[in-house]
Amino acid sequence: MQVLYRISIIGSALALLTIISCSSAKKDYEKLQELQTSSEQLLEHASSREAVLNVCDSVIVALNGYLEGHTDGDWATTARAALKSWQFRRDAYEKDFILRDEIKSYETLEQLQASTEQLLQHTTDFDVILAACDSVIQTLNQHLAKHKDGQKAAIMKTMLKAWQSRRSTFESEFTLLHEKLYDELKSKCTAAAQEHHRMSNFEAFTLDFRKKVKDNGKIVIRDTYDVRMKGALLGKHIFKFRVSATGFIDMVTNRISVADSVTIQE
Repeated sequence: MQVLYRISIIGSALALLTIISCSSAKKDYEKLQELQTSSEQLLEHASSREAVLNVCDSVIVALNGYLEGHTDGDWATTARAALKSWQFRRDAYEKDFILRDEIKSYETLEQLQASTEQLLQHTTDFDVILAACDSVIQTLNQHLAKHKDGQKAAIMKTMLKAWQSRRSTFESEFTLLHEKLYDELKSKCTAAAQEHHRMSNFEAFTLDFRKKVKDNGKIVIRDTYDVRMKGALLGKHIFKFRVSATGFIDMVTNRISVADSVTIQE
């Protein structure tokens, strides 16, 4: 009889603990429901990415905390379902904000490209053209770094390659014009030095400095060479002097020319 009495007491105690536990779980979840309700209201008025995600995170943290203390029972099952729902909502919100940001960035890029195209149609300045291309390329790279897996990523990569190709073409054209003018200036200075000391041979002919300025749609380049020549007959006379020539690149017509006059300084 005593044994049965003790078993009955233990069973009653366990049942009471279960009732208390269920009551505690219910009260705690009711608090969570209040939090979820207030969070829903906050989401109706929140607009920024940070505000929306912070609301979701606060509910998710609270639900996880609840499940740490209440692992079993109907209320735990309800809490797990609510947790999955809020996690799903948070992911959906975040994807939506990422997409909005990508679309906004893409629209900004389209505007930048349109304005750059207009600029390229109305300018012939080499430096301005290259800087404009660089601006678009930099912006495209920034977009791709942020949205490398975005819906517009493939389009952005194609645009980037196109602008890189255009810039490379512009730079090659400008470089070729400069190199042609440099060669003509060197030939001009060489001929002037040879004319200045006809009976002498070159021992040294080196570029001392190059001055480059812009003037009325033209690039003006003045090259100065240090020259050392030695008499061809006896070989005793050494002549040291400097020779300078000026050339032009017309940025409108992309033509080069060299001034007739040459300056010689003994």
